Amino acid sequence: MLINAGGGQYKDSRSRTWSADTNFSGGKTASKQISISGTSDNALYNNYRYASNGSPLDYSIPVKEAGTYTVKLHFVEPYFRSSNSRVFNIDVEGKRLATSYDIYKEAGFGKAVVKTYTATISDGKLGIRLSSVKNNAIISAIEIIKQ
Repeated sequence: MLINAGGGQYKDSRSRTWSADTNFSGGKTASKQISISGTSDNALYNNYRYASNGSPLDYSIPVKEAGTYTVKLHFVEPYFRSSNSRVFNIDVEGKRLATSYDIYKEAGFGKAVVKTYTATISDGKLGIRLSSVKNNAIISAIEIIKQ
């Protein structure tokens, strides 16, 4: 399953089709046309969903069957040009997998980042929560792969 967070349906450079943003609660969408390094799919990263007003950004994504999944979260820092400007926590299936994550600190401005996690899903839905620590949590895309 491929989701273009904050954007519409998108066909990437590998001919994979990403669905329009769906199964979210909270947040707002935005886009910024910048050159994204580390990917040949700028459009996937130029649209995003971000948390607002201190509220978390949640996804509850239905999966076809219970089991273990690889979850790839795609990020880019499209605004800030220094560390500690946008900081947020990442929870997948109720487990904190990243505390005070800072995209800029890891990759800098305008560079695609993919964080890969493993999740065991038993209730038919993958839960993802991004909670802001400083400024607004942000996400560009979500990949879910059954193991």
